Amino acid sequence: MDTPVQPTKPKKIRWGWIIGIFLTLCLLSFIALGGIIYWAVTHAIKSSDVYQEALRKVKSRIVIIEKLGTPIEENGIPGGKISSSSGSGSANLEIPIKGPKGKATIYLNATKVGKQWRYQKLFVLIPGKNGEPDLQVNLVLPAPEENQLR
Repeated sequence: MDTPVQPTKPKKIRWGWIIGIFLTLCLLSFIALGGIIYWAVTHAIKSSDVYQEALRKVKSRIVIIEKLGTPIEENGIPGGKISSSSGSGSANLEIPIKGPKGKATIYLNATKVGKQWRYQKLFVLIPGKNGEPDLQVNLVLPAPEENQLR
């Protein structure tokens, strides 16, 4: 007589593992997307003409070179925003910089007219050491008052 074949049990699906792997992949995708967006925004700011021009102006000032040393270079993530379109725009940035002797921050506020940026504010703030006061180095002359022009 033939022995009856026993039906095999279907394999149990491990939903916990599937959900765990899916959630891990979603999290990694979210982190990667955030990193790509962060890199794109930071790259756009650092490659802008107003950012590069501000760095050139700062690197050419003797008092800043004396306080920070050379070379002066970027130090981290710039903050703020830039908007520019067809010959007009605005920028409001904070750019951390450093040299062998210390760190500082460039602050700028500018508007673009045509191809030229006009700075309302461009200065470097160098924190004081050993109880010295902070040093603010202005790189833009203040606009004359309207009544002084007459």
